This record gives sequence, C-alpha cells and structure tokens, in this order.
Amino acid sequence: MQEDNLLKPESQVFTTNPSEVIKQAVSSTLAKPHFSTDIKGTESPSIINSNIDNPKPLDPASFPDQPRNGYSQLPATIANTLHLTNGYNIKVKYDVIRNKLSIIIPGNTGTPDNADNVAIARVISLFNLNGLPVGQLPSFLEVIGDLNQFNPVAEWIKSKPWDNTSRLDDFFATLTQRPDFTEKLKKT
Repeated sequence: MQEDNLLKPESQVFTTNPSEVIKQAVSSTLAKPHFSTDIKGTESPSIINSNIDNPKPLDPASFPDQPRNGYSQLPATIANTLHLTNGYNIKVKYDVIRNKLSIIIPGNTGTPDNADNVAIARVISLFNLNGLPVGQLPSFLEVIGDLNQFNPVAEWIKSKPWDNTSRLDDFFATLTQRPDFTEKLKKT
C-alpha cells in the first residue's frame, strides 16, 4: 500500500450499455481510501451505554493522542474524536445523496427534524465528559463522516434481489425523442 496515492478509483472502465452504467453507478464509491480509516489504531471496544443520558467516561489513557508535556488536558484531534465515537459506538457517516453528515447514536431518540442538533449536542456532551475541548468538533466529525461515505439509494437497490426481468424496454417506451433522434440512440 502506497501512502502517496491515498485515493484509488474503483474502476476506470466506461461503457454506454445502460445496464452496465447502472451497475457501475450502484456498485461504485466516490472515493475509497486504500488505507484503514481506523486512524492510528484507535479502534476500541465499544462501550455499551444502556442509559444514553448517563454515560461513563472513557479511560483517558486509552486515547491515542495524549496531552503534550506540561499539559494535562487531552488534545482535540481527529484521532481522539474517532476513538471517542468508536468507544460509544457512535456511527458517523456522510450521506452522498442528501449531502449531509449522519450521526447515529445508540439509544438516541427524538424528533427527526431536530435529530442533527440533538446528535451534535450529545457528542459535545461526551467531549466535555471526557475532558476534550469542543472547538473543532464539527470539523472533525465531517472528516470522519467523509471517510465513511454511504449512498442510501445504492444500499436500498443492493438490498433487493433482482428478479432477472429487464425493464429497460418498458422505460425506453415512455421516452419521447425528436424526429432526428434514432430509436437505437435513445436506448444507449
């Protein structure tokens, strides 16, 4: 694995076959790092908090980035943020369809229209509980989310078994083309 080429395209093969185009679109990822997103070995065992309103702090010695000499406070870093989210089993992902961050906290309930604000507030509370400064937290969550991109449409399509029935001809029949636009070209 080479560190100088961090992102590798999944495929460089292009086609005009509609079924292949759809297949490639559904199975591809926008950017897939070929390195572990477990920054500096921060993957930690999940702590099961049966009561999300009364979580316990993580062991300060378990954080990958420790205080610098002369300081006692853990630094707010991406690696420490990843360690904290892993430690509380919080999933941070980036939804490429909605173009927004998705933070899933076990046991967190509430209204859908306020879910984003509540999730950020809970992570801020966990930062405070663990003695981490919260200043750069939103940016760090964006970095972690970007490393974990997902496409809910592609996931839904992949979750359904295909019945081996092509529906492209039915779809093409719904399209109206200009007189100078051939039927064959419409189907490519």
